[in-house]
Amino acid sequence: MRIAVTVAAVIWILITARDVLQPLAVGLLFWLVLSASTRKITSLLPARFRRGKTMVRIIGASSVVIILLTLGVFVAENIAQLHANRAIYEQNLDHWLEMGGDMIGLTEHMSVSELLGRIELTSFALSIAGSTAAYLGALMGVLVYVVFIFVEVEAMDKKIAAFAGEPVRERHIRRFMSTVKHGVDDFLGVQVFVGMLQAVPTYVLLALLGVDAPLFWSVLVLLFSFIPTIGTLFGIALPTAMTLLQFGTLEPVLIVGVVLGIVQITCSNVILTQMMSKSLNLSPLVVLFAVFAGGAVWGITGALIAVPVLTIIAIVCAEREEWRPVAIALSSDGSLPPRLTDAELDALADQSAGGDTGDALPIR
Repeated sequence: MRIAVTVAAVIWILITARDVLQPLAVGLLFWLVLSASTRKITSLLPARFRRGKTMVRIIGASSVVIILLTLGVFVAENIAQLHANRAIYEQNLDHWLEMGGDMIGLTEHMSVSELLGRIELTSFALSIAGSTAAYLGALMGVLVYVVFIFVEVEAMDKKIAAFAGEPVRERHIRRFMSTVKHGVDDFLGVQVFVGMLQAVPTYVLLALLGVDAPLFWSVLVLLFSFIPTIGTLFGIALPTAMTLLQFGTLEPVLIVGVVLGIVQITCSNVILTQMMSKSLNLSPLVVLFAVFAGGAVWGITGALIAVPVLTIIAIVCAEREEWRPVAIALSSDGSLPPRLTDAELDALADQSAGGDTGDALPIR
């Protein structure tokens, strides 16, 4: 009864305070990705550049920002290309709609321009503008949260020491937090790697076929790779639909659909499953339930962060002896990954306390 009341209270809080909690959750996820990327980039630097904690963070964060800005510029150019070729897409869409109407026996055909003419464009434009402004406002809120999370992390060492009160307890807290952080980094590292395995072939295939804005669709595929099952379907459907709009024949559409289907399903169902089993083998049924539950509560944001949150819960439960049955229930086959050794935990705790961030432990 107590568990049911607690779950109901948490769901009520998530729904009621979603406007406040959503930007914080997305900002925290974005910070985790930036933090893991920064450590990976700085690990490639010569040892002499990794001695200063501040310099390491500046170099790593600057590299990540430059990469994101460069990628953003190219994506913006791709979107401009899509806008410039919209007349071609409208013409081809008319062609496919006419073919579809003939197949089902329609005697009258309506073009896209005629269909748009029947829509109240003023209210539609206002709705789009309002949605765009809302998304931009949410994005600014996320960026503000990310900045303040980085600032908060700087003071975390002192807060842990003050909260613990004694060296033994402080060491225990640091080791526990480092274990959780290491598990999350493992998950994000694997997820980004598999996402790149999906995005790069998508870009190459679309570029070879001459599909417009291949980088834009590849970035979408990378983002959707964080959403199990549903993201895979979108990763196949969106580039295929773009090919259908651009070309007037079925051959390139079939090539894109078949090749991306093989790539997406192989990466999601084979490679990702194998790599995740080495870190934390979550049950596919539990993952799918978490995605749908997150989507029901927070929409696309909930679906996006559902798996990272589930990963953190499983890691925390696996580290506490009395909660390990929950971690076993969340796993795919009942087995849990081996715990880190004391030496590995000490190394992680030292890194969290400001040691050399370049010597990251390998993914299990």
